Amino acid sequence: MRKITVIRNTLIFTIVIFNIFLGIAQAQSFKADDRELSILYRLIYKDKVSFLFGTFHIRDIRFKKYETILFEIVDSCDIILQESNSNLIDAESSRILLSSDIKLSDRITVEDYQLIKDKIESFWGEQQIEDFEYSSLYAISNYIFSRSIVQTFKYTIEEYIGKYAQSLDKKFEYIEDADFQIQLLQGLPDSLFLDYLKNIEDRNDLYRKSLDYYFSGKLDSLELLPENDSLKEYLFKSRNENFNQTVWEALTTGNRIFIMVGYGHLQWENGMLNFLRRKGVEVIRIILE
Repeated sequence: MRKITVIRNTLIFTIVIFNIFLGIAQAQSFKADDRELSILYRLIYKDKVSFLFGTFHIRDIRFKKYETILFEIVDSCDIILQESNSNLIDAESSRILLSSDIKLSDRITVEDYQLIKDKIESFWGEQQIEDFEYSSLYAISNYIFSRSIVQTFKYTIEEYIGKYAQSLDKKFEYIEDADFQIQLLQGLPDSLFLDYLKNIEDRNDLYRKSLDYYFSGKLDSLELLPENDSLKEYLFKSRNENFNQTVWEALTTGNRIFIMVGYGHLQWENGMLNFLRRKGVEVIRIILE
């Protein structure tokens, strides 16, 4: 269980880093109202109703406001379609992701080594840099992040809703396997995490604002990142083709699908919302009561 939690936290942290740069019966209760937007959509294709929820991979109590409506959706749907199944992560992948065979002091400059030492002592006083000599930079950043930001809920929304769906014996399907996501993280540059550590106070402030932006129902916080940014390409645009095609194939089965993916995959010209509209799917934004 520990290895799954560590990998999931690292996946969450990487998305956080990226963000801070920058017809069923229940449907009658989903009433349009300008007071509170959501990143939740009803999808209608050939008279079948499915749902799409753009998630933020973080543990925040504000997700509880979605609890009733999301539980209703889970009750009504045949299949839960998520990004990945973290339960399939193996120990070897965990070891590769979070560790290095080369000492930290031999991997980075003296100045950067001192920076990390200072941050560890500042945010995690009982730990010393020697405890992290063979840790990856994203593991170190993740540990420091966990000490510098208060996460206010026990689960991410995917985990929370997933547990409820499991209690109902709902069928789960996944867009990517965990090993693919681990390989994706391994391709991220160390400079990304060093930049975070160098500017941790400002980055964490932007992170909090990004969360506020998300919970206000705004989709465009990721647009703060330049259009040609390589991370935007790497983490989102390059993967959207697979995400879009998998979702489309699921919708054409005739089943009622509840889709939960990171909300960054919904945006831009090649994002999921535009893709589904081009395919003839009616996309209706749900407004919380």
